[in-house]
Amino acid sequence: MAHRSLLVFASVAIVATSKTVRSPTPPLAKIKESAEGLIALGLDKVGYNFVTVECGWNALERGTEAAGRLQWNATLFPSGGNALVDFIHNLRLGFGLYSGAGYLQCGSTDLPASLGFEQMDAESFAEWGGDSLKYDNCYSTSTTTMVDSSSAESQSPARFQHMVTELQAVKRDMRYYVCHWGIGVDVGSWVSAIGNTWRISNDIYNAWRSIWRITNQAVPHYRHTSPGHFPDLDMRQEIPSPNLELLLTFCMIIGLNALSADEERFYFGMWAINSSPLVLGAALDPNRLSQTSLEIMSNKEVIALNQDALAKQILGIANWKNDSQDVSLTLSTLGIAAAQARDVWAAEDIGEVNIVPAAPLTSERYYDAAQASLSGLARKIRCPDGTCLPTGPWYEFDGHDFINYDYVFTTAWGLGDNIRNATIAVNDQRAVRWAFPLSGGNWNESGRLIVECDGLKKGSGNVVIFTGFGNSSAPDLVGFELLA
Repeated sequence: MAHRSLLVFASVAIVATSKTVRSPTPPLAKIKESAEGLIALGLDKVGYNFVTVECGWNALERGTEAAGRLQWNATLFPSGGNALVDFIHNLRLGFGLYSGAGYLQCGSTDLPASLGFEQMDAESFAEWGGDSLKYDNCYSTSTTTMVDSSSAESQSPARFQHMVTELQAVKRDMRYYVCHWGIGVDVGSWVSAIGNTWRISNDIYNAWRSIWRITNQAVPHYRHTSPGHFPDLDMRQEIPSPNLELLLTFCMIIGLNALSADEERFYFGMWAINSSPLVLGAALDPNRLSQTSLEIMSNKEVIALNQDALAKQILGIANWKNDSQDVSLTLSTLGIAAAQARDVWAAEDIGEVNIVPAAPLTSERYYDAAQASLSGLARKIRCPDGTCLPTGPWYEFDGHDFINYDYVFTTAWGLGDNIRNATIAVNDQRAVRWAFPLSGGNWNESGRLIVECDGLKKGSGNVVIFTGFGNSSAPDLVGFELLA
């Protein structure tokens, strides 16, 4: 199975919410309408070239006459899966399939997935003409627990490695999208070797805070990104469809009236510069999709950033404040003397900026956190297992700032957040809050957060105060370095 460049695709999915799924409008017709809408809106011309069915497409039982092979649900797809695949291919679009590395599919209590049937199912996917497979992680340990994120089996790569072996053995080149949810440790190091894309987090949902959470979780994944291998920041969202009695899984929340236009631009741009797959889930109907949302999701210049052949990290400046603010950036601090600026949303050149000599930051001194003193209510605590740096000498991490691997899978549906907050105050200056994102793939991997602080004086005698919030854990501070 050859690894290809990053895809951009539109996904239409069916989620089974009970043993009996009823639909006044057959999903087959809805999928065809969306595929035709993709063409009519010209989205195929900017790179959206896949239509994918998700969980809920198959029958309750494997076929007895076909050696236990997965079967298409004859009620939802009366003309069968092959007819749908042919229809999509005739539109010159790729067709994506869905299954899972567990006993049952996500969102159901009875639809079979592929655990134990990997070879058979890979052969079926190829025979049907599938061009990609999204492989999920529900029911990994039993037929009764849909979401298990803490057991060794749920976090293990073995089930996903088994399926990629079977996909490589069939006579069809299919892309492989691993939906392991980003759980466990060092996920990027193993999954980037087998998957064209991999989910880095729990699901997105219709709230701005989920975009904040996922962006912070994406930070360490750039080091595993390469041509043909990309982190999936997730663009799924389930909402009730006005035309169906089942749920359609809508992917990118652009076009769903969940965000303002500025928020949609931020969201689309942030996912683009992180090389995430761009997945549409809005109704691809000009009568239901706003022109503004259409222009955002079809912006050629933003998509070009996403499709960069080198898949290199892009620097982004994010305004997370719930207000407008002016932010200045001196490019010389990044080792860049000057750059040509362009507004990709307006497709207009701005001109050359920051024409100054490049002067990389140099270190004056490093301060080990073990040398710090405690005051006020601050105290040292023994961390619960899996919540901070393991005990041991911190001098091994000289030159680094903090460690955070608090990816909060189980609380992500509510107010759970994966950042750790602290304020930093220098001498008598006002304390400034900083949010520390995930630093790496485990509790041994440190990261660096470079901040600009007012109030530093030349020479000795500076006092730098780090303060946490309430009873929540502060960043696992290793040390800090003065840069000039």
